[in-house]
Amino acid sequence: MEPTKRRIVAITMAASLVIVMLAAAARAQFWAQKEKEEWSQMDCQQMLRNSPWSAQVLSVMDPNEISLVGAARPRITYVVQLWSAKPVRMAMARNVHFDPRILAMSQEQREQMLADARGFIDENYDDAIVVHVVYGANLPGTHKDLLFFWGSQKPETIKDLVTLAGPRGRIVLKEVTGKFSGRDEMEITFPRRVNGKALLEPGDESFRLEIACPRFKNVPAHRATVEFSAAKMMFGGKLEY
Repeated sequence: MEPTKRRIVAITMAASLVIVMLAAAARAQFWAQKEKEEWSQMDCQQMLRNSPWSAQVLSVMDPNEISLVGAARPRITYVVQLWSAKPVRMAMARNVHFDPRILAMSQEQREQMLADARGFIDENYDDAIVVHVVYGANLPGTHKDLLFFWGSQKPETIKDLVTLAGPRGRIVLKEVTGKFSGRDEMEITFPRRVNGKALLEPGDESFRLEIACPRFKNVPAHRATVEFSAAKMMFGGKLEY
């Protein structure tokens, strides 16, 4: 990832952590009702956490594994976002405007940051599907071990743990970028076309991201799945993913 994009992500993601979510139903499909310049901070947060292109999921754990860690049960959470989907990039770029730290910047720095944000929206992802994953746990020990586990993975090992499954089978990842911007996250890139065909073609219903983490140290075995619906990912008359 280029440094300009990293700056956008650092501001956007930090801002998103301090927002209290409104009920999703109350803000359904704001992206179809408003121009991006009218999106509020809450709108951006919904796009990044609970929309057709993103989800915050609590992983599913084997009850037998949970019992092994004692009375305090770990909660492992994954936030999954499709960065290759334009509406997600639009929300990230729009969120820059709401971060108070931008007010402390010089005019030149602000103009550069906003220009970087506009450029991020227009990035070309015709040949890639980019999935951004932020992970964490409620228990300090579990959180630390989870961070170490994912942070130490290499592409050849992570391809068996994180997969994209479409109508014509599973897709092997193309690239993995690990932790950056001081956060616990990974950016996973998959090819958009496999054997000459797009991941989703006319008539296809959905694809899903699957995370399967084995038991290790203080972390029980767990799974997380996010389903992306083709019908719901229409944006501006185009299928965006």
